[in-house]
Amino acid sequence: MHDSIEEGDLITVGLPRNLFELDSGADHYLLFAGGIGITPMLAMAHYLYAQGKSFALHYCGRTAARLAFVQQLSHSPFADAVHFHLDDGPTSQRLDLSHLLGTQSPSQQLYICGPTGFMDFVLAEARGHGWHEDALHREYFSAPVTTTAQDPAFEVELRQSQRVIVIPAERTVLEMLLEAGVDVASSCEQGICGSCLIPVLEGQPDHRDQFLTAQERQANNCFTPCCSRSFSPRLVLDL
Repeated sequence: MHDSIEEGDLITVGLPRNLFELDSGADHYLLFAGGIGITPMLAMAHYLYAQGKSFALHYCGRTAARLAFVQQLSHSPFADAVHFHLDDGPTSQRLDLSHLLGTQSPSQQLYICGPTGFMDFVLAEARGHGWHEDALHREYFSAPVTTTAQDPAFEVELRQSQRVIVIPAERTVLEMLLEAGVDVASSCEQGICGSCLIPVLEGQPDHRDQFLTAQERQANNCFTPCCSRSFSPRLVLDL
């Protein structure tokens, strides 16, 4: 944009998309933040308070000095709903997931944002206590780095255009599609945002994203070409 857009140019932009949307139909919300993952939770807490909703915000970090918005949260009108859990604090304030997640009802929703390890731990605990996937909402900062040098090559067939494109081990499907002139929307290119999701008509994707739920992966009817690959020799895409 810095190189090609000049003052007075007319540009086209898309509408904002929210991939971490708050479900306003629940009766109670559990908000978990790890480190700077407090950013979306802070906005959610303000909204839920304004709507008169029941919620609890659990903010986890190494030390109080490394947490953002501590003063703002401590003096907010919903301060009673904010709980700090510090690694260097007393045992009594440690995060007790068994207690918090032990009784899940259809009227509850869980939202979490923070480092991947922290999020995976909380989500695993929730699933272990019977929480349904529809009630678990997360937003990742980044995806783990994966190497594909040892992966086999495979083909993608574009059903609409009847084209077949070979995907070598060192290239992603998204890269090869764009190189072939196929217009595919993308953003993070890490499998986090879901912008590049493509419908899959045939074949078995090797899902490597952080966006799809376990149920969506099992359906095998879409995949993220920016990072995911294929277990089958050919994937047939609705392109």
